Amino acid sequence: MLLSWFPPLAFTIFIYTTLTSVPKWWETVFLKFGRPAIKSSIEIAIACFFLAVLAYLLFFVKNRRVPRILWMLAIGAVYACLILSIDIVVEQVHLVEYGILGGLFLLPWQRILKDKTAYFAAWACAFSAGIIDELIQYYSPARVG
Repeated sequence: MLLSWFPPLAFTIFIYTTLTSVPKWWETVFLKFGRPAIKSSIEIAIACFFLAVLAYLLFFVKNRRVPRILWMLAIGAVYACLILSIDIVVEQVHLVEYGILGGLFLLPWQRILKDKTAYFAAWACAFSAGIIDELIQYYSPARVG
């Protein structure tokens, strides 16, 4: 059970340790590919994710799990709309990054909490990590929170 905490904690540490190098990395990516190409890539990735979930629902899911997956698909659709409504590509990636972090925190919390509070706990962990990230950026001379 202790090992299930490794992925979200490692990803959180990765986020925090790359805060100073990310602006340089994004500048290189934007110069090489351009903002429209990156934005299109994000949109394509979101569409592929939803197609994969639909295929999974159609071919692999037993009837008792369909409502849960449909609920998660609806939440994912709202999340995708939020991501696509943001015009700043870096902020879109931030939202994706913390969505992944929330998913990583969900797995260990589901082992501890056997009810729906695991979802809230995972959200609270990802939200807290995001707040700490923004505070670090606010006090960092190279970043803006």
